[in-house]
Amino acid sequence: MKDFFSEEYKQYLNRLRKECDLSSIEAQKDVPFIHSDHVFERDASYTSKYPAFHLDPLRMSFNELQELLDISFEHQNIHIDEQTFYIMDLSHQKQTPFNSLVFQLDQVPMKSKESTFKITSRYFAEKNVPYSYIQYIGKAFGIKKRCPYICGDQLFVPEKGAGNNKNASWIGLHHVLHYNINKKTDFTYLYFRNQHQMIAPISSDSFKEQLKRSATLYHAQHLAISHFLDEAHYSYRQPLHVELNIVQQKLRNSSPPFKPYSFHELIKYFIFFSAQESLIKVFKKDNPYLDDLRKTFKIPSFDETNLNE
Repeated sequence: MKDFFSEEYKQYLNRLRKECDLSSIEAQKDVPFIHSDHVFERDASYTSKYPAFHLDPLRMSFNELQELLDISFEHQNIHIDEQTFYIMDLSHQKQTPFNSLVFQLDQVPMKSKESTFKITSRYFAEKNVPYSYIQYIGKAFGIKKRCPYICGDQLFVPEKGAGNNKNASWIGLHHVLHYNINKKTDFTYLYFRNQHQMIAPISSDSFKEQLKRSATLYHAQHLAISHFLDEAHYSYRQPLHVELNIVQQKLRNSSPPFKPYSFHELIKYFIFFSAQESLIKVFKKDNPYLDDLRKTFKIPSFDETNLNE
């Protein structure tokens, strides 16, 4: 099996090189010179032709790590974007000097000695939405660890909690269309856009929990976005030609559906949650008056249990 994957990746790399070499430059022929002492030539026009680039579907797992590194291009710094569908943390892999491997929908994988923590931190800064802000919102809904990062339609979830070095692998759920669970290994098989596939070392319960968390945050965030767009007399419509990712599918097909709530209920919820957080900081958890004060600032009726149904 290992030889099969090795040979397959070699063929993939050869096809990639051939496509990159296919370019042509055409120049007009020289115009006859006018004067005998010098040559007059019109500006040459150049036409570059590049074939449409189509990346062959990748099958990713740590068992094929070396093959994936072989076909990857090295970068000093990596900037991820909406085309990123997986960020692999290699900091614990002693057999390679690289610390990260990033996969794009239509590009060759990128490897770097830069840590996944630095790569994702740069991305959060470029989005102007700090991860700590998303974590605080997640905390309001009962998400205390492995909080997804959701900004608009881009959803990145950490495979596991970051260790002491703050590095983690991140899955771009906005490009995941389907998933299956291998009952023997309890690994999760992910199917991305453009036919990319991955065997993720995540248990079925862990992945389903991350999917539920992502749907909860995505639902709340888009409720707020829709409200502000309505106030400005705009509306948001999902492009018809784009297949729904698994988070959007969960929200559409959820049974029972996510409990409906208004934007004002959501704001009230956050106000009272923030008040309770402030009370804990001021009075500390073991203060005998804390429970009485919490009753005064009781969080509205809908909670993370209802939201996560």
